[in-house]
Amino acid sequence: MVIPAIDKKKKPELASQISRDGSKIYKLDKNGSKLGEINLSGPGGQSLAWADQYFWVGGEKLYKYDMNGNIVGQIYAAAVGNWALTWDGKYLWTIQRTCEGWNDPKIYKIEIKNDGILK
Repeated sequence: MVIPAIDKKKKPELASQISRDGSKIYKLDKNGSKLGEINLSGPGGQSLAWADQYFWVGGEKLYKYDMNGNIVGQIYAAAVGNWALTWDGKYLWTIQRTCEGWNDPKIYKIEIKNDGILK
């Protein structure tokens, strides 16, 4: 189902948003009151996807964080210009461009085989 727009007054249970300041992710209630925050140990991004007890943040790479804000995994992004992330229970999906100067957004389906951090 594609929802072109959400009228927050009519469907508040569907409204959601993320906000960050580069180092924190803020959790807000439906009225905009701050419920909490997560301090990120690494880079923030412009997209976020919840995946089980973790969440992925899009940036130059795709970073996997635990609920304490620690990076516990990372993979290279499929392309540049990450706009959106979502997790379907098996795959991470992202919308990205193949080149920064091109207006050619593509949807990528990513199978996570090894997201461990090499030391």
